[in-house]
Amino acid sequence: MSSVRSDRPGDAARVMVYREVVLPLVDSSTNSIGFNVGAYTSVGDPLSDFRLRRSGRIETIEPPFPAHTKRVEGHSTYGGVIDFHFGHFMIETLSRLWYLARVSYGPIIWHRQVPHDLEPWQREIFGLCGLDVARFFFVSEAVLADEIAIAEPAVVIDEYYTSFWSTSLDVFPFHSPLPGKKIWMSRSKMPADYGHVVQEVEIEQRLSSLGWTVVHPNLMTNVSFLHLISDAETISGFAASAYFVLLLAKNCRAKVRMVDRGGMGIPRVFEHYAMAKKVDQEIMRPKLEHVSGVGAKATFQLESIDAIIEFVNG
Repeated sequence: MSSVRSDRPGDAARVMVYREVVLPLVDSSTNSIGFNVGAYTSVGDPLSDFRLRRSGRIETIEPPFPAHTKRVEGHSTYGGVIDFHFGHFMIETLSRLWYLARVSYGPIIWHRQVPHDLEPWQREIFGLCGLDVARFFFVSEAVLADEIAIAEPAVVIDEYYTSFWSTSLDVFPFHSPLPGKKIWMSRSKMPADYGHVVQEVEIEQRLSSLGWTVVHPNLMTNVSFLHLISDAETISGFAASAYFVLLLAKNCRAKVRMVDRGGMGIPRVFEHYAMAKKVDQEIMRPKLEHVSGVGAKATFQLESIDAIIEFVNG
C-alpha cells in the first residue's frame, strides 16, 4: 500500500555510512526493472541499501562481484541510478535529493542506467536542484569506495511517498495565477510511435479558439517551460511526462486538470504529489476506444471531445 508520510519517520530519514564498499557496473538483465544494480562489502557481502526498489516486492540484485576495482579515496556520497526515462529520473534519480542537496563536500557517486553522458535536460534539472555536476563520479568501471554515505530514498514507487520528498523538489517558485492564462500541454508533436489520442489536434484547435495557449513541452527546455506555466491559471493536457516537471514547482496555485489517454494509465505518483504539495488537481478518465499499439505506445480515440473541453475549461 502506498502512503504519504507527513514527517521523517524511521528508515525514510536514515543515512548510513559504509567503509570499503565495492560498486560493480550496472548489469543489464531480464528482470522486471530491466537492469541490476547494487554494492558489496570488500569481502563480498551484499549491501541491500544500494539496490533499487519498486513496489516493495521488486528490487534489483547485485551484479557479479568484480575481479578488479578502481579506488575512490576519501568520503563520498551515493546518488543512486541516473535513469534516462524522464519520469523515472524525476522520481527515482532525485529520490535522495533531500540529503544530496545538503552535502557540499566530496564526490557524488552515480550508477547510470546506460553508459551515456548526461543529457542536457538532466544537467538542467540537476542545476535547478542545486547539485553541481562537476562533483559527479560515474561508475564507468567497478570501484572501491573508501567511505560512502547513502541516504534512504524518500520515495519508492508504489510503496511510499514522503512529504519531504516532494518539498525537497520545491526549487522553482510559482506565482499568483494570471486570470485567463490557460495552458494546454500538447503531445501532438511527439514521435508517432509514442502513442496518441486521435483527436488531439482538433481539441487543440477548439481550446485555442477559447483563448488557451497550446505548447509543446518536448520542444522546450524545462526552465523555459517552467517559466511559462509558473503564473498559469490552468494547466492541462493528456497524461504525459511533461507533468513530472510540476514536481519542481514551489507553491503551484494553478488548477491542474489531467486527462487520461489510456495505455499505461496515470501513475499514482501524481496523486501523491498533489496531496503532498496541496495542488488543486483533478483527473479525468474519459471513455476511449483502442486504435493500435500497446502500453505507453498505444493510440486511442475519444468517445466525446466535448466532455474533454468541458472538463478542462470548467
